[in-house]
Amino acid sequence: MSTALSMAFGAFVVGVSELMTAGISDVMATDLGVSVASVGSLIFWHAVAYAVAPPLLLSLRPRRERRTLLLVSAAIFTLASVAVAGAPGIGTALVGRVVQGGASGIVLAIAISCAGESVPGNQRGRAMATVLMGLSLALVAGVPLGVLIAEVSGWRSAFYGVAAGGAGLCGLLIAQPDLGQAGPHGRHEGGGHPQPMGRRQVAALVVSLAWMSAYSTMFSYAAPLLKHRFDLDGAGLSVAIVAFGTACMGGGYLGGALSDAISEHRAAILAIVLNALVIAAFPFLAGGLASAVTFMAAWGLSSWMVVAPVQAILASGEGSVDVALGLNNSGIQVGIGIGALIGGILHEQHPAHHASASLLLLLLALGACLAVPRMQARAAPMT
Repeated sequence: MSTALSMAFGAFVVGVSELMTAGISDVMATDLGVSVASVGSLIFWHAVAYAVAPPLLLSLRPRRERRTLLLVSAAIFTLASVAVAGAPGIGTALVGRVVQGGASGIVLAIAISCAGESVPGNQRGRAMATVLMGLSLALVAGVPLGVLIAEVSGWRSAFYGVAAGGAGLCGLLIAQPDLGQAGPHGRHEGGGHPQPMGRRQVAALVVSLAWMSAYSTMFSYAAPLLKHRFDLDGAGLSVAIVAFGTACMGGGYLGGALSDAISEHRAAILAIVLNALVIAAFPFLAGGLASAVTFMAAWGLSSWMVVAPVQAILASGEGSVDVALGLNNSGIQVGIGIGALIGGILHEQHPAHHASASLLLLLLALGACLAVPRMQARAAPMT
């Protein structure tokens, strides 16, 4: 199995773990004897740990120990998943989710870095996109499967399933000793210690943060927005969400292919502009299921086209790739929170306000992306 596919499996497992709780929060709340809001706190603290752990641990550990950190993180993720599944109360579940979140962030950051280093530079975008497709697949197939398992045999079975996936990842790492090592096309970092990030990487992090904030501003309230704008019922909403998730998978790979074909910088600009055009059209679309599916497919495709080019910019910078990708994952979690906060403030307003706020954030992302070429790839790293 190629490095990218193995790492995509890891991304799928941690993606299901992150996203599944939102779909089974009511079932968990009933079983644990707490409110749905209390279960919602598991999502929040999972995201906090996901954001904090990767840049902290990856910046402290020598890069030559990356495989060990990946294997240990996968093992901790597995044990934490078992702890959540067997939790007698909300306290144990909270501790398990925090540990799970920190381990997930480390696994994903190293997975993307390893995939990019396993191939020549002109294939890096597609390799990283393959890993990111694991996250897309988690959204499209893994989360609905987890919800189905929870409905049939209880939410604990769903988390035991996640633990089984974590054990499978550990097995892959043990069976393939080269996984997690610096790839043949990776950059040597003197002394094995992470190097400070360069300005080009910092600009890419701003792109990622602004883009995810724009995305989350609308996606966090996708259900009420779609029902209001397109007059959908529950079945229609499900169809639109499936169309969105499927398009996300295609957008992730297309962004990687464009990154290899026309450069990561041009691909990122093209994706952000397309994403902005789709969002700008939202308030003017006709109602009905066909319009909803068309919008969601275009939104999913253009949104996820952004991800792989930004990852490739981070991987081609002069600073530590692992730390940059870890910070990027952290920025994505922060962006989710910022977008959800903005969306919540606008929730009682006209749906067009969500689109306007999202557009402003995309303009910020575009401005940062346009600044990337001015940040010379060999400029002195920022300290």
